[in-house]
Amino acid sequence: MKPILLLAIFLLNVQNLYPQRIIYSDSIPKQTLRIVPNHIYGGLVSQNLSEIEYFELESDKDNLVGSIISRLFTKNRILLIDSPNGNLYIFNRNGKLLKKINAIEGFKKPNKILFYRVQLENEKFVAYGPNIRIVYDENGNEIEKEINYNFSYKNSTLLMDSTLYEYGDPQAYMEKSNNDFALKMNNNILIKYNSEDTIDTFLEQGIPIVSNSNKSAYVVYPTTYNIFELNSKGITKNIKIIFPLINTIDTSEFYIYKNPSILKDYLNKFPDKIFGIGSPILYGNYLIVKLKNFKYPDWIAINLENYKVLSLNKILPDKSNDFLPFIDLSYLNTDGEYLYSIIYPIDVFKAIDEGQKEGHKMRKEYMNLQKSKNPIVVRFKLK
Repeated sequence: MKPILLLAIFLLNVQNLYPQRIIYSDSIPKQTLRIVPNHIYGGLVSQNLSEIEYFELESDKDNLVGSIISRLFTKNRILLIDSPNGNLYIFNRNGKLLKKINAIEGFKKPNKILFYRVQLENEKFVAYGPNIRIVYDENGNEIEKEINYNFSYKNSTLLMDSTLYEYGDPQAYMEKSNNDFALKMNNNILIKYNSEDTIDTFLEQGIPIVSNSNKSAYVVYPTTYNIFELNSKGITKNIKIIFPLINTIDTSEFYIYKNPSILKDYLNKFPDKIFGIGSPILYGNYLIVKLKNFKYPDWIAINLENYKVLSLNKILPDKSNDFLPFIDLSYLNTDGEYLYSIIYPIDVFKAIDEGQKEGHKMRKEYMNLQKSKNPIVVRFKLK
């Protein structure tokens, strides 16, 4: 039986309040990962990636994708929502445009934006906008429509066999929640928050509990750097990440956390400081998480078999991919088989220049991508 993931709807993907400490059993087996960000291995594209390909999204003057605010990749479809209008674009897996949705019959946009998020729920595409929720099939046909939709926050849950896990968010879109628990298994609380230890932070967590099989799942607590491994019987391991003090905020200076403006000023002054981990992705034997800071967020891949850590940001383009970048610093997606990222035509120009310095000529099909009017999709596998 496959696990059923009931996705929480992250309107802004930002949690403004987060307890610093969590309370859990000391009997949980512990795996400590000491990570020095500046020393994480990267290597070359040819050493770490396979089946990498670049392709443009079909476009004409009426179908130019703006700044992307939500994206979804499945084995057969690519869905994007752009800004400022919130149009929904549905492409096939190779970038051919199947449908553009910029209006809903019987619905008047309350402001300029139509949709702000699209996600997969029960194998259907669900788009959310101000006062609206639409369920689509893979060709963009409406299955269900809710106008005057009233959003209500729900905790993220995961069903494994007959075991239901529930992740308790301490904050739901700037409204204090009543969750005193961090993780429940059925009706049993496995992890609690320290209610006297709340902090302010700027955190894009994404979906906090992920699974790609019925054997194991992982739940992330961003500001404590804890990742708990789960199975249908309970917590099996606590993966505790430890960073050097130079890379993190000194928790003895607790006043920094208590005021969001002070914290923001501090992180602007020290943009390399890691203030959380999040956006977990399970891909093969890897758990991929983002190290969050105010400079350049770093995607790391933790090998769950040997706990070696690879920095995706430090994997350098080479002749095998014509020196093209392959990763978006902000977003990374998977359909289970491939990882997906997005680059832009300007990146192709830069890669051509880099190739010339190395005496390398870019292949014609990639050279043509510099003429694209739309973003460019990167699809690849991690070895």
